[in-house]
Amino acid sequence: MMFFFRCCIFLSEGRLVRFEVSPKWRQKMKWFVLLILGCALFAATAAAIGFPEVTTDKSVWPDQIYLAGTGVPDEAEVTLTIDGIGDTIPAASIDLMFAIDVSGSMEGDPLAQAKKVAVYICLSMTETADQSGLIAFSTNAVLLRELSDQHLELLPLIDGLKADGWTALGDAINLAQAELTGPRHKEDNLQVILLMSDGASTRGASPFEAAQNAKASGTLIYALGFGDPASEETLRAIVSEPDSETYWHYPGPSEYDKIFVALHGLPTFLAARHVSVIERLDSRFIYIPGSFSITPDTVAGRTTGWNVGELDLGQTWSVVFRVTASDTGLLPLEVLPTSRANYMNFAGGWIDTPFPQEYIRVITGVGVEE
Repeated sequence: MMFFFRCCIFLSEGRLVRFEVSPKWRQKMKWFVLLILGCALFAATAAAIGFPEVTTDKSVWPDQIYLAGTGVPDEAEVTLTIDGIGDTIPAASIDLMFAIDVSGSMEGDPLAQAKKVAVYICLSMTETADQSGLIAFSTNAVLLRELSDQHLELLPLIDGLKADGWTALGDAINLAQAELTGPRHKEDNLQVILLMSDGASTRGASPFEAAQNAKASGTLIYALGFGDPASEETLRAIVSEPDSETYWHYPGPSEYDKIFVALHGLPTFLAARHVSVIERLDSRFIYIPGSFSITPDTVAGRTTGWNVGELDLGQTWSVVFRVTASDTGLLPLEVLPTSRANYMNFAGGWIDTPFPQEYIRVITGVGVEE
């Protein structure tokens, strides 16, 4: 790129005056322009980044057919397509809500070990763009510290935690999610909840429903278990997948760094897990037997389903089949929102994405609608 620092000014008389900028100021101006261009490029790149998701599309050809058996063509070809789109989730800055169980069963070593991990993570966040906040929960969930970048302010609060009461795990997740989606959340930061508990919920909202709602909105849920492994099944069930990378049982100091790195987003090229595609035809359309390019895994009347499994970023999956009609008119092909793609997103939340509505005009053999 060429940088020109020769300036021209038109005076009121129409004369042109030209002057040269000194080499010293020329260099300063060059770096200023580079800085502005760099910021603009960064902003444009950041704006283009999107979380992984699955999009749906549907096409029909031809979109006008004859009533079955009255003319040609009396069949339409339908194509269902899903695409894995978005960007790889990299290690990123996070908004982290600690949710620490202070119920009576956490008294002694479990709470002491939970405090050690929390303090280590707070100290590790001091030179980052992260934010952190603190919730303590027993019979009730209490927000002790709102999200901020003042991580060291959490240390005396963590140190002062004492165990007593029941375990309102679901309430803690709901409260953490409310803070992560509130006005203090940084838009560019990943939303993360770190649960520290010794087992199942004994009071308050359902932790499964609370976790599903949080994960569906893009929040990553991690958990550290400090009880008997058999009593921690609830924690394993509510963390983001895979639980081998989001759940730790009684972690020791050698694992603290691994936890800190994992909290900042696991790089993944997956758009979605457990993807399924469901198509339900309107009652006036019928599948042509044997026309499926991919055999359905489930068939129930006019409803068919395919278990796609995992879908990578940039991957496309599609199926083609043919239908015929039993009535005339401009008819909707499918029943919404039953016709959809269902999948687990990167955070472990379940998402339904309907297919777009398509219509087929069905005419009689003489070319006139009934």
